[in-house]
Amino acid sequence: MQQILLTAFALTFFAQIPSLDSLSPKERHEAIEVIAILGNREAVPVLVEAYRKEPRKDLRTSIVAALGQIRDRSAIPGLSEALLGDFERDVRLQGIDSLLRLYIPVADDEGFWSFIGRVRNVFSEEERPIVGVNTYVDQTAKEVLVQSLERDFDPEVRIEAAHALGSLRAVDQLPGLIEQLEGPRNREDRDVRVAIIRAMGVIGSQEAGPALTRMLKDEDERIVEEAIQAVGVTGYQAAYPALVNLFKTSRNGDLREYSLQSIALLQEPAAVSLFESLLDASDDTYREL
Repeated sequence: MQQILLTAFALTFFAQIPSLDSLSPKERHEAIEVIAILGNREAVPVLVEAYRKEPRKDLRTSIVAALGQIRDRSAIPGLSEALLGDFERDVRLQGIDSLLRLYIPVADDEGFWSFIGRVRNVFSEEERPIVGVNTYVDQTAKEVLVQSLERDFDPEVRIEAAHALGSLRAVDQLPGLIEQLEGPRNREDRDVRVAIIRAMGVIGSQEAGPALTRMLKDEDERIVEEAIQAVGVTGYQAAYPALVNLFKTSRNGDLREYSLQSIALLQEPAAVSLFESLLDASDDTYREL
């Protein structure tokens, strides 16, 4: 009798657990929430399979978000599939966010499950989290972000892919970033180009210096402004003559000021005489620099 009661209790208990195969979208979402626990590696293949069968955009977004919440790198193939193959922009954006969560621990002030059917992306803030210096980032994760930057038809996704490469300090992917910056694909997409330049600045490698220096001659002053600031961060001293020329010839006061700030970051010995000549300048900003 006791065994029968235990069996009946077990059947009742498990019947109450929401299923990813339920016909009810509400129950499927509840099932996603139940297994989206940090470190729950066993749930990754289950969620990936559920993603492939899920017809609803909001629940696919939630599944992809759950893979990021679990933070196990075995999810990279599934996240790559979503980022490169899903036809809904929000799912692809969530794929970028979840890839970053594998390497950058972040806190959600609103609570992770405060959303359903919308992208939960804390990496889209102005002050973006950056990967730790000693954190190993899988090559596959970086490569899929470059593919997204190259292939995605939506500028917003390309923007977030570029920023993600910066957040991961993907110095080995600079050739792909430079190709997308200078190539025809993004020529008319200023915001994508700005995102790429900012990512190069975050990466901070002198390998980006030549491309950023070429951007100092771009026809778009916004691109020039971003390139000025990024090249200074890289410490690429060969940009010094171009920056000096901008400081001396530009009619845009902001560009002149940014150029001087960037020159200061380069720590170029030849800049000493330039700064000495500005000690008596009428502009307080120049004297302070």
